[in-house]
Order: sequence, then structure tokens, then C-alpha cells
Amino acid sequence: MRPSDWAGMGTWESPDPRDESAAQRADRNLGELLQELRVAGLGVQVLFGFLLSLPFTTRFTRLSLPRTAWRVLLVSAWPGGAFPP
Repeated sequence: MRPSDWAGMGTWESPDPRDESAAQRADRNLGELLQELRVAGLGVQVLFGFLLSLPFTTRFTRLSLPRTAWRVLLVSAWPGGAFPP
């Protein structure tokens, strides 16, 4: 390859199969990001529900996890479970 062939090599971009403007791409990316947040929010809600129901089981007193650690986990999961996106 000659040095004269290298002139445009750093500026080449792969062709995008979608015909969309920058605003449409930003809208699509925002929609995908919001969908991922909804999925993550659901996971946090399930975790919060599990942690909230844990003390009502009979084996909670024999649990190897200290109660302070359970309280820290519950309080840290509370905002995601109480305020879904």
C-alpha cells in the first residue's frame, strides 16, 4: 500500500443500515435506555419484596445473615421498590 492510499483511512465510517437522522437515533437510544431502566426497576422491586417478606418466615431467626445487614439491604433497595420508574 502506498502512502497516498492512506489519506482517507482514518475518516472512513461503516455504513449504517438504518436511514435515520441524528435526532431519530437519539430518540431510539433514549427509548432503549428507558426500557432497560424499566427492567432493572422490576428486578429491584422483586428484591425489595423478597427482603420485606423475609422476617415473616420462621427461619429468619436462624438466618446466618445479621439483622443489621438485612436492614441495610432493605433500606438500600427501598427507593427502587417504593418509587418505580
